[in-house]
Amino acid sequence: VNIVIESSLVTTSEIFTLNMSPARTVTFRTTNAVFGGGVDLTNLTIDNALAVTVLAATAPGAPNPGTIALGSMTNIGVGGITAQTFNGAVSLVAGATLQTTGNLSMQGTGAISDGAGVTYAITGNALFNSSTSTVTIGDNGGDTVNFGTLTFNGTAVAVTEDSDTTLLGANTATLDLTLTSAGAIDDGGAATVVTGG
Repeated sequence: VNIVIESSLVTTSEIFTLNMSPARTVTFRTTNAVFGGGVDLTNLTIDNALAVTVLAATAPGAPNPGTIALGSMTNIGVGGITAQTFNGAVSLVAGATLQTTGNLSMQGTGAISDGAGVTYAITGNALFNSSTSTVTIGDNGGDTVNFGTLTFNGTAVAVTEDSDTTLLGANTATLDLTLTSAGAIDDGGAATVVTGG
């Protein structure tokens, strides 16, 4: 049995933890593309899930942006973590952790960012994709950032990683690109990078 939470606006006003045994697939999504509405999971911790999907199905130009704010998600299986909005920013709130044996995807039209003291523990690929804005990951004090591989697309892109950085696929920064790594930075043998700065 999978869990789907669906509304015109999804928000968690109280602090609580969703711990599943056995692990299940969890989806949070907004449904009103015309008027819009975001997904705010600031106060929610998800533990032990097969996969987590967060979708704000807000059309461009809607009066309410489809902003997504992620809280902690740990012990997420190979299905990974996906957060996507068609009209807004995507962020990981301060102090939160994203941990999965699968891939991470954070995609939006606005900025892709995180607060201070966050942790990324991503075994697979981490994709950060903003069609019209910046990507800023791991730039705050106390951040711990480790990806299997990295893919990015944005205007100004700045990613800091606490281990080797291996790029995957097509990567674009239409303005400036700053990659900071505690280890080596490589293209994985096949990745491409296009920058405008």
